[in-house]
Amino acid sequence: MNQKNTNLKEFTEQNHYNRIIKNVLLVEPKSPDFNIFSLYKIPRMGLAILGTLSRQAGYNVRIIYQQVTPLTYKHILWADIIGISITTSTAPEGYRLAQIARAICRQKEKETRIIFGGVHATFIPEEAMKYGDYVLRGEADNTFVPFLDALGNKESLKEIPGLSWRIGDRIVHNPSRQQEVDMNSVPTPDWSLFVNYKLSTGVVMTSRGCPYNCSFCSVTAMLGHKYRMRSEDLIMQDLASINNKHVFFYDDNFAANKKRTKSLLKRIIQERNITHHVQTFSAQVRVDVARDAELLDLMKKAGFIIFFIGFESINPQTLKLYNKEQTLMDIKDAINEIHKRNIAIHGMFVFGSDADGKETFKETLSFVKQNKVDTVQFLIITPLPGTKHFEQLDNEQRILCYEWDRYDAFNTVFLPKRMSPYHLQIWTIKAMKGFYTITRILKNLIKGRLLFAFFYAYGWLTLVKWSKKNKQILKKLQEDSIRVFVPEFLKTSCPVVH
Repeated sequence: MNQKNTNLKEFTEQNHYNRIIKNVLLVEPKSPDFNIFSLYKIPRMGLAILGTLSRQAGYNVRIIYQQVTPLTYKHILWADIIGISITTSTAPEGYRLAQIARAICRQKEKETRIIFGGVHATFIPEEAMKYGDYVLRGEADNTFVPFLDALGNKESLKEIPGLSWRIGDRIVHNPSRQQEVDMNSVPTPDWSLFVNYKLSTGVVMTSRGCPYNCSFCSVTAMLGHKYRMRSEDLIMQDLASINNKHVFFYDDNFAANKKRTKSLLKRIIQERNITHHVQTFSAQVRVDVARDAELLDLMKKAGFIIFFIGFESINPQTLKLYNKEQTLMDIKDAINEIHKRNIAIHGMFVFGSDADGKETFKETLSFVKQNKVDTVQFLIITPLPGTKHFEQLDNEQRILCYEWDRYDAFNTVFLPKRMSPYHLQIWTIKAMKGFYTITRILKNLIKGRLLFAFFYAYGWLTLVKWSKKNKQILKKLQEDSIRVFVPEFLKTSCPVVH
């Protein structure tokens, strides 16, 4: 243990019995809008882990997953400190909740501290500090409990890596933690800490980090390139703690280390007696998973029924711009090999790169239909703070708005190169509507694929509701496109909002 970690441990031990707080409320704000992913109400694992660590350290903990459970007056008054984890799209809601909590506590003359964490607060801590007392940047597994223990002691707070806080009127940013979190030090999350929420799908995280470097992704900026793996023994303990029939592996790339993944899969297959209640699995993987037949066979045998794959694009130039390190042939081969094992594919594609044109939307829709991708998500590339993509567009002054609740990959927030913002928006919606059709719903019903018929119906209904709810935004984008953004020769092809 280095000297800095030793000092932090000593400060934590010194303050352990002089705590000024005991009730810790953690909140994950709800998403600003609904989409096809709204069907899956699964919280991120960060707060579950921090809550478990805090409870183990002797604090009283409650967690609010606002997508399901509203934050109430009683929750706020119960808390001595409120931790709010924000992504870019949930930041405005997180700030709103902080303001409400602050007003209620002042009215009752109660001192309640507010701390922000999560990817958005990590990259824009000064903004979050306008609404809170502290920001804990980056991975907080090893710093959150020491922070709680250090409250009230300025000298101790100076030792907390990644902490942003105030000394008088000055915001101070402690140096970031240099050492990544050891995945074997992370506890099995205690999901009972969530208020009025029960997991419908079991979730397990076996790794963190990603060895790849996609230009639009904030994972590596937040968690680093080093791929850190949890031990098989601990993973099996995690699986044994789950009572759900289906488990989703929460890794950004479950099969990044193929040798390790094969070993884990063999153990899952061999030790069915430990995880007998878990019947099926799903995970996020890359197309390179299909280059290894043994790996795919083991995943099938273990009980994998669906892969979530970020194909991103079928445009070769776009794949290069995204730094995806894959080709169109890789994508085709992956779909073919995965389907040979009767494993379903949820394919995710991102529109709006500097290489994408009108033809990209039609070609992508045609591609997913011809290759029988089971379900899809067509997203709009979004410049998230902390990414190379955000830095590039910000420097080029192509970002149109900084209304963070629109940064959900379903809204156009920048000026594309080969189309207007409205074209990017409406053509993405049109591609989605071309996939989630009533005809395809009926075909799946006839074939007896009831689950997929349901997914298609949900997708179709979501698109109808989204278009209706966001009609004014679409109309404004259309007006701006015709008057400002669209070259004269494109104006006649600008679709009309209905």
